[in-house]
Amino acid sequence: MSLTPLVLWYKRLTPLRRSSLFAFFFVLPVLITSLITYYLNASLDNTLQIRLLVVLVLFFIFALLRHYVETRMEGIDRVSDAQRNALGQAYASLDAIIARRMKKLHMAFLEHRNGAAPKALFEASLASTEHIQDLMTSLYEVVQSQFGQAGSLLYEIDFEATFMTRSYTDNKITICAYQNRDYRRPRSLLLRAKNPDIYDCTVTAEIYRETRPDMHIIADTLTDAYAEIYPGQRERIRSSVVYPVLSDTNEVLGTIVVHCNRSGFFKRGDADFWRKLLEIYAKRTAYEKACIDLFSGLDLMEWAGRINVEDVRPSW
Repeated sequence: MSLTPLVLWYKRLTPLRRSSLFAFFFVLPVLITSLITYYLNASLDNTLQIRLLVVLVLFFIFALLRHYVETRMEGIDRVSDAQRNALGQAYASLDAIIARRMKKLHMAFLEHRNGAAPKALFEASLASTEHIQDLMTSLYEVVQSQFGQAGSLLYEIDFEATFMTRSYTDNKITICAYQNRDYRRPRSLLLRAKNPDIYDCTVTAEIYRETRPDMHIIADTLTDAYAEIYPGQRERIRSSVVYPVLSDTNEVLGTIVVHCNRSGFFKRGDADFWRKLLEIYAKRTAYEKACIDLFSGLDLMEWAGRINVEDVRPSW
């Protein structure tokens, strides 16, 4: 049985209660030793060696327990710090994306005035798959920098972040945006070119079918339910989290998938943190995807012809 819940309970105690509990466990071995000594004195004449042995055993038990609690608390603090830093870095990274988009918007207007194709202005001002790619790149950099354990040759963790959605070409699930350490296209996309239904067995496909789409955490792909797309995939993807990207009407627009090569990294006990982090990116990805979906079915010529500059300009 894991002692982690007990350690978390101890960590949440006030300093006064924590000190009182420590004092109690410090005095308890002495009390137990005194009681044992009393009963031994009542029955034995030569009990010095036994008393010393009992004291030593109790001392080591108490020392090991104290060491375990402090070590676990340090580990929990490190994880908490990394999670807190990840949330802070996510917002900073998204601010940088907005700054780059503002610069891109100004450039697109200048190019439009010089006769450039209108597509660039549309994408800069509204939405594009490039914006979704920027979001997945940001998410990857946040997770890799905070949890990748850079500098450790033995324990370094490699992550990959992807956005999976339905293709506009065949309405089958595909990978729209991705980012990994090698900056390489996911190899499953090569297989999809020959088999468009290849992602039908994935967690993303399962989320599309759910009545109430929710986040899925696969702690270990070797022991949990996880279907391989190609042989040996579970050797590369050892742990994964899949988060639904929902519209304002709770329609599934796709999923954000983050996986790594370390089994047990994504834990159900950390679900609250991953929900907070991934929801930051899910909302922004949902806006991009909804814009693309809605404007793809709109007669832009008719819409543009009805726009009056005076209607666009604020009254203040």
